[in-house]
Amino acid sequence: MEISIISIGNEVLKGHTSNSNYTFIARQSTLMGNHVRRGYTVSDDPAEISWALGDALSHSDLIITTGGLGPTYDDMTLESIAGALNLSLENNSDAMEMLRKRMLPRNIPLTQERMKMAVLPKGSEPVFNPVGSAPGVLITHNGRQILCLPGVPQEMEAIFNSIRERFQNSDLHYYEESLEFPGIMEGEMAPLIKEEMKKLGDRLYIKSHPLSGSGSGYSVMLEISSYNEDYSEARKLVKEELELFRKTFGKKDQ
Repeated sequence: MEISIISIGNEVLKGHTSNSNYTFIARQSTLMGNHVRRGYTVSDDPAEISWALGDALSHSDLIITTGGLGPTYDDMTLESIAGALNLSLENNSDAMEMLRKRMLPRNIPLTQERMKMAVLPKGSEPVFNPVGSAPGVLITHNGRQILCLPGVPQEMEAIFNSIRERFQNSDLHYYEESLEFPGIMEGEMAPLIKEEMKKLGDRLYIKSHPLSGSGSGYSVMLEISSYNEDYSEARKLVKEELELFRKTFGKKDQ
């Protein structure tokens, strides 16, 4: 499955808020056997949100958005998506019931602003938020899916985890391992990485990350990963390749 992630919020663009939501979704999606094709960060602006969604729909099976589902004036993700897809907005009875279950036991009044969180694009499926108020929203459009999640990390993670099985890739498995090589400079590994990628690049991916401040002052973290229809084959490929680098650069098991 090809996935795109759209992070929505002026606070993210300004650097006021770290984009941990993207990191979580991208990592979990990869471990589930999916390919994260592209990531976008846009402001709370309908034109920007619509542009990102339109571009993502051109190449992705699943688009996941974070942010803009709350009760305030600048929470306009669903309104923007509805406009981009030419869908009407409507009061969703299931979403309203979710709001009631979250708010009424805590004596939180259902104001007009809060009821806005139950106004969804026509045909949407609300997804219960066990941590906060705003439900997640799942939209199916022309064979593609759009999953809208709140921007609050705890809420986003809770909703994502509640339906993650729907997006598990049963046809493709992912496996990776990383190993640090103290005292090795990245340039020393570059020729072998290039050679192995030419030979095996369609079966695995090799990435070096230069580090500093350990061992003799520098080191390399080597990451090797593979997608495969057979999980055991992906694991075997990664381990064999990692062993080659161990032998070449003298890395011993601790």
